[in-house]
Amino acid sequence: MKLILMRIQRLAENGGTSYKYPPQYDATKVKFGPIYESGLSAKEMEVRERDEDDEFILLGVDDADFAGFMGANGVEQNGHTFTCEEQTKVQAVALGSTWTAVVEKVTNQNAVNLVLAKIGRGETLTDADRAVLNPDDSTPGINKTKTFEEDLTEAMG
Repeated sequence: MKLILMRIQRLAENGGTSYKYPPQYDATKVKFGPIYESGLSAKEMEVRERDEDDEFILLGVDDADFAGFMGANGVEQNGHTFTCEEQTKVQAVALGSTWTAVVEKVTNQNAVNLVLAKIGRGETLTDADRAVLNPDDSTPGINKTKTFEEDLTEAMG
């Protein structure tokens, strides 16, 4: 898999954000990502305050599709110039780690509900119950997402 940093067009429309991609961008061939520069709310404000109509995305494609995507480099469309630059894994991790965050998420709502019901009834929690609510434990319930680097490493095989 090859990694690409692509500059796309960001548009503010009807109170939201939409994106324009170069004609060479084929979402069905994207194997990793895209990860958007504005993926975190703090980064979103930074991107918007740049007062430009662009945003960077990071994506991974099969080696066989790489040249097709890179054909977007320098393409102009409606006054916007798209750019593409190959990234090493180290470069991608440096960018992706600032564009994403590890967060807690519910991975087993049933298990969490059962533990919350026990708490509501004033029952004593077992170690297994506490593990369900511990995001640092691998027990399904409330867990942390993978880091960007872990996700990328997994995708690259």
